[in-house]
Amino acid sequence: MAGKLYICATPIGNLKDVTFRVIETLQLVDLIAAEDTRRTRKLLTHYDIKKKLVSFHDQNETTSLPKLLSFLLEGHTIAQVSDAGLPGIADPGHRLIKACIENEISIEVLPGPSAFLTAAVLSGLPTEDIHFLGYVPRKQGARKRLLSEMEDSRSTLIFYESPRRLLTTLNDIDELFGDRQIFIGREMTKKFEEHLRGSAKQISQILANRGVKGEVVVVIAGLRNKKTSFEPQQLAAEIRREVGTGKSKKDAIKDVAEKHGLSRRLVYEAAHEKQDKTPTQ
Repeated sequence: MAGKLYICATPIGNLKDVTFRVIETLQLVDLIAAEDTRRTRKLLTHYDIKKKLVSFHDQNETTSLPKLLSFLLEGHTIAQVSDAGLPGIADPGHRLIKACIENEISIEVLPGPSAFLTAAVLSGLPTEDIHFLGYVPRKQGARKRLLSEMEDSRSTLIFYESPRRLLTTLNDIDELFGDRQIFIGREMTKKFEEHLRGSAKQISQILANRGVKGEVVVVIAGLRNKKTSFEPQQLAAEIRREVGTGKSKKDAIKDVAEKHGLSRRLVYEAAHEKQDKTPTQ
């Protein structure tokens, strides 16, 4: 008879946030599979849990997954934990879960802390429609393409970002989303937890002179159109008026987009559609 896999949510910072059920399960299972054994050992030591601990992460998945699966098929129990939060969310946990489903091995999820849900609640932005992007691409070109695809989304966007790349990403957000409201949650539930709210440009100015440390979650407000419909001709005319005041075309498009609660891309396309239809002389 096959064993059982327990998906155990662990604290995202404060060790007191672990549930009684998770502690009890970690004490009873035959093996604990951890994304980073060093971080998990701190939790186990804090609660005086002495169990065999093995690593399971992206780099050793090819060799580790078959061993874990075989261990389960032999009738043993495994608790899977990630660095922090709920395994299976933006980490290799989902691959072991999928393998267990395919092999009809019982799975039980022990819910608990989650960084992106914590940030969503803290942001104060609408949570009835959330789009979680995981970790955005490291390379700026790929990251900007992804964010550009999300520009017209009405969902509240949430993703994880490295502190080393945060300022560059904020510049990308400013370029694509303008003055859209965003929230930065840094080091959540830890001693130096910080919340930053405002536009990407405003937050960049706050962080520029002191740098960024710790784990970061970014939340971006979804697009909220003020109008249910618009005419491309009207937008093109407004852009021409703004340019006539001395603004660059880029700034004119930005201002018209913000005025109507539309994405810059939509206004840009409307303006150029009007131009494309203008007959040549």
